[in-house]
This record gives sequence, structure tokens and C-alpha cells, in this order.
Amino acid sequence: MESTIGKGPLFRVELPAALAEAAVAMGVEVARPAVLGLEPGQPTWRILVVEDNPENRLLLTSLLQQAGFEIREAENGEQAVALFQQWQPHFIWMDGITQTRITLPRNNAERNRQ
Repeated sequence: MESTIGKGPLFRVELPAALAEAAVAMGVEVARPAVLGLEPGQPTWRILVVEDNPENRLLLTSLLQQAGFEIREAENGEQAVALFQQWQPHFIWMDGITQTRITLPRNNAERNRQ
């Protein structure tokens, strides 16, 4: 350990490890649970996806639609505000860049009763 005033401590750790054989590393399979969809009887959830990258937007909307959500897409903040006012989504999924550029209007109480 080294410590420098104004920078803080620096820790170094050496761990004994051997390289794995390529065949062993390639044979590892990870079981991933599949999302089949919403449980029957759920309300229709409206999700607004705001993403400027078309590939990211397509991937996210495809996954959410397969799970049973109703999706609308926006590629920028201006579109997001318009869709929010018109469609009143339950949830908005947006990238960090878009999020810093827009301010959505407040929810009205009527929307929360639906």
C-alpha cells in the first residue's frame, strides 16, 4: 500500500492464477432465464422509449413488445414531450443524453386514476 496526501491510498494485490485452457473457457454455458411475458390479467402498460440511436431503440422496443408492453418510440426530446402529452405513458425509458435536454410536463391526477 502507498498513500499520498491529496491523492489517497493505492492498494496493490497479487493473486496467483493460471491461464485457462481455451477449450475449457469456450465450453462454459450460462443459463439465462427467458422473459415470456406479463402475467395474465395485468393491465396494458404503456412505455415510451426515448433513444436517439436507432439500433438501441429497435432492440429495446423489440424486447419490451415481446414481453407484452405497449410501446411508443421517440428519437429526441421534442418528440418525447409531444408523445408524453398525447399518450400519457406509465413509464419513460430514455437515454441519459436525452434526459438532460428535456423537462416533461407534470402528470395530471386524472392519468393516475386510469
